[in-house]
Amino acid sequence: MPTVKTNLSQFVVGTAQLGMPYGIKNKSGRPDQAEAFEMIQCAIREDVIFFDTAQAYGDSEKILGNCFEALHAADKVRVITKLDPSTEASSAQTILDTVHVSLRQLKISSLFGCLLHRGKELDAWSGKYEDIFMQLKRAGMIQHAGVSIYSESEFKKALQIKEIDLIQLPFNLIDQRAAREGWFEAAEAAGKKIFIRSIYLQGFLLMQPEELPTYMLFAQPILKAVVRLCRELQMNPQELAFSFALNQSKNSFMVVGAETQKQLADNIQLFKLTQKPVSQEPLEAFYQTMQSDPGYARLIDPSQWHSR
Repeated sequence: MPTVKTNLSQFVVGTAQLGMPYGIKNKSGRPDQAEAFEMIQCAIREDVIFFDTAQAYGDSEKILGNCFEALHAADKVRVITKLDPSTEASSAQTILDTVHVSLRQLKISSLFGCLLHRGKELDAWSGKYEDIFMQLKRAGMIQHAGVSIYSESEFKKALQIKEIDLIQLPFNLIDQRAAREGWFEAAEAAGKKIFIRSIYLQGFLLMQPEELPTYMLFAQPILKAVVRLCRELQMNPQELAFSFALNQSKNSFMVVGAETQKQLADNIQLFKLTQKPVSQEPLEAFYQTMQSDPGYARLIDPSQWHSR
């Protein structure tokens, strides 16, 4: 039987969907203001305090700020945003100004975290971003600096930068690199907090093989293997994906997105009812099958999904 976990301090509401249509399974587009309000109200009612957004997520920051204000929650929440990658070539002052805009839109006085949106921007850390983030910290505009990474090389760079406090990375049933290559342990040893994202792989893990769009047919054999694994473990896809991420991620923070209030409530409930770890034998068999599939490397990198 699952055990009840009442502490939701490591549950993070992902809000890309508030500002733009997001995810392969998204059928409803972005929620309207009323639905967005219900979602944020649901989270705060459950004592969820962390929210993840980005300057590049359309109106997400502005919508969040309106909700926080209406719910009188600005002093309770902890918000992480990411710098717009389009400002990469901009001056330091321009980037500082965008953080001022984020704070105004979010209607909060300080960010829990401000992240580089792309790991490749770490190449400009010592010559540019280090000073920007130090200015932001000194001004009390942010509490922590961080980066959202994808590759192992980006992860290793982030580990070596003393001023990086937070690392956001993908982790799910398909992309298991963080657990298998020791990223969680390495981050803990370096004193950095990990935020895992994409636990449903942008909705892929919640689909049926026949639902895949044409450009994703390369991944159909792997999705069929997921369906077989669910059947063997007697779990639905959402339970399996969530349980795997929760139990394998070494107490990391978990960023979970949703398009509706019901989806968010379901995710919170899954987090509260901590599932027992999934049996390792069928998981390992699934992993070996998946790794040998020619579409695997492309599947773990959503930026490659549309490539031929």
